[in-house]
Amino acid sequence: MDQLSPLLRISVRKLRHLTEMLNEAEFDEQVQIDALAEIEFISDDQKSIQTMRKHYARIERYTTPLFALGWSAIAYLAVATVWDWSIALVFSQVLLGGYVVLIGYHQWIRAECNRNVEDATSKKAAVNAVIQKNISTLFPYVGSAFASRVDYAALPVEHKSQTVIDMYIFAELDNLEFVFQKAKFGLVYPEFAFRAVKIFIARAENERFAQRAMQLVKSGRYNEDFRRVVNELLYLGLFEHEAVLTERRRVTIAASC
Repeated sequence: MDQLSPLLRISVRKLRHLTEMLNEAEFDEQVQIDALAEIEFISDDQKSIQTMRKHYARIERYTTPLFALGWSAIAYLAVATVWDWSIALVFSQVLLGGYVVLIGYHQWIRAECNRNVEDATSKKAAVNAVIQKNISTLFPYVGSAFASRVDYAALPVEHKSQTVIDMYIFAELDNLEFVFQKAKFGLVYPEFAFRAVKIFIARAENERFAQRAMQLVKSGRYNEDFRRVVNELLYLGLFEHEAVLTERRRVTIAASC
């Protein structure tokens, strides 16, 4: 059965564009930043900041304390030849202070990003452990994400099993929300945020996961911005799933001719 909703059909051109952009971003850090902004995972302002940080990383070796002192001394001598030495001293001190602020800010951001990546990785590991422990129950919602001897599992009807499923999907949503909130303020590396987005889209390629996640992201009282992003990622996952099914049908028809 065709899983694309009427709303999704209206946006097929956009979904195709986003899918191509996300695939291209696998090989380009700048496109990753552009793609995150395109799906509104980060704001346009944050996109500009992340782009500047990317360029800053290329000249990072020139922002060490030794270089800062050297440039301050050069600035002092240059200004002293034109104006009074006191003006040159103030100018060099301002330049040195700017260097100190820049280096301090960069180191703080890096420390925060590293800490948040570690926290997100720990959360993801906990979710993976839940999947492994409950693979028979969760298999219809995770597919072949993990190696398992389970080839098929019917949808559970017991309340306990449904609770496990819902808690798993809530955990996936919470993990994505954690990265979303950190990315909003530039406190996580763009490549890590991009990876979290791609993993969630891969989860959404499972129809049962996508359908239940659409329900839980609404009932879970997540904020409006996050719900909008999640629904778009779920649609992207379903779009990818539909594309795979269409290709399989095409190959089957071609083979039978």
